[in-house]
Amino acid sequence: PAGCPCKELVQRGLLLHPEGLFVSPNGTVLVADTGNCVVRRFDPRPDGAATLGKGEVILGVAGRCERGCGNHAANDTRLTYPHGVSANSDLSSIWIANTGAACVLRLDRAGTSEATVRTL
Repeated sequence: PAGCPCKELVQRGLLLHPEGLFVSPNGTVLVADTGNCVVRRFDPRPDGAATLGKGEVILGVAGRCERGCGNHAANDTRLTYPHGVSANSDLSSIWIANTGAACVLRLDRAGTSEATVRTL
C-alpha cells in the first residue's frame, strides 16, 4: 500500500502483525508473520537462548501476499495472511493456517508444501 514501509520491514526482517507462534521442545520458534505473508523459523543458540536475528523464512515469499494453496516447493509457495502455525515435536511436519486462501498447508521435512484442508 502507498506510504507503507513494507519493503524496508521485510528487508530488515522485522515481524509485521505476527499472529501465530509455536515453540518446539528443543526451543525452535515458528512464527506466522501474518503481515509479511511468511512463516519464520528462529533456532535456539547453543546456550539455549532464542536467536534475535531475522528468522529464516521457511514458507512464503516475504512481502508477496498472493492467494494460493497448492502443492509446491516451500520456496515457491505463496501465503495469504497466515494466522496460525503448529508442528509435531521434531518439526518433520509443520501446519500453517493460510487464512487468506481459506486452507491449511502442511510443510514436510523435504521442503514440500501441500494443501491438506480447503474450504469448498
